Amino acid sequence: MATNFKGKVIGMSIKDRGAILPAGHFANGAYWYSKTGAFISSTFYGTSLPSWVTDFNNEKRYLNYINGGWDLLKPVVTYDESLVDDNPYEGKIDKTTGPVFPYNLKKIYDEKGADVLRTTPFGNDILADLAIRAIDKEQLGKDAITDFLTVSFSSTDYVGHTFGPRSMELQDTYLRLDLTLAKFMTYLDQTVGKDNYVVFLTADHAGAENPNYLKDNKYNVKNVPSKSVDAALRKFSIDTFGADVVLNYSNFNIFFNKPVLKEKGLDLAKVKQSFKDFMMSQDQVKRVYTEEEILASSGDDYFLSFIAKGYDPKQNGDLFILDKAGYLEYIETGTTHGSANSYDTHVPMLFYGWHVPKGNSHSKKHITQIAPTLSQLLKIPFPNGTESEVLEELF
Repeated sequence: MATNFKGKVIGMSIKDRGAILPAGHFANGAYWYSKTGAFISSTFYGTSLPSWVTDFNNEKRYLNYINGGWDLLKPVVTYDESLVDDNPYEGKIDKTTGPVFPYNLKKIYDEKGADVLRTTPFGNDILADLAIRAIDKEQLGKDAITDFLTVSFSSTDYVGHTFGPRSMELQDTYLRLDLTLAKFMTYLDQTVGKDNYVVFLTADHAGAENPNYLKDNKYNVKNVPSKSVDAALRKFSIDTFGADVVLNYSNFNIFFNKPVLKEKGLDLAKVKQSFKDFMMSQDQVKRVYTEEEILASSGDDYFLSFIAKGYDPKQNGDLFILDKAGYLEYIETGTTHGSANSYDTHVPMLFYGWHVPKGNSHSKKHITQIAPTLSQLLKIPFPNGTESEVLEELF
């Protein structure tokens, strides 16, 4: 908008949402990886793919990565931040392949298709290939009008979810991503010019330790499958109210079935309190917040302040569950994320390039400061949803 739509905005990722959301409402294009190995898009951005995306898809680069397999990048002694290669806290890349290097990706590809590339470091590599092609064919950074390219390297997420934070697979993925980013930055230096671009790097979340790993090392925690939580909620509902009044339990939200409540003549406030008391009796639960408590948040409750910023009464539930640190409701192996604890929220935030001074800071920052900071650097209006807090170190 600030350039009267002359500046190009392009987003890309292995995930659809990783391509669409960072590029915003007015993007010229957003492209994401599909199960066929091709990058696809939506008619929101146009009636057909640009020819350079089609040409890229026709090259079937994913096959080069799959045929090459996946082995450790460095000698095994390098992986001293990981557990042993085959450990009980890792998931599998498919049903028949154990979590052990080397991986025969061709075999897995023959069984489940090109989707396997997501859960390898090479999902990041093919995305960097596409980003380089976009810069070249869209002539990004070649005129006086600023362009914006968002690249979400989602394979770290897939590998992390599957194998967990202490796996050789995840450490290898980051070692390789480091080289991928170096190659990409070198390309920017050579084509756009060292003084003509700004890069910021961050993450949308981090990841928890595997709860079984913690438990085996004497930490008082356990895995709590979300299905068992859902089942317990529905049993409590039937035992207490004679009907299942739970519409849905997901992502720590409890949604009540309002038509059933009305039919049974049940008071919503009393139902909320009853379920709140029940959930507070569960080992894994730290706090339970009602919709009213969330919307009335003053910011004094550290964890509630996180929840309140992400809460929309039109989309979220009637109750929100905050689990104790270390508990996960989803997995036996690998890991997940989604809490307000530091292991989920502490992520890197790096800036490099045009007008960025050398330095570092140990004071607490928020990734929501990135957008207004970029706006200040570029001297354009703030996004309408920002709290307008900039990273003053960059100025």
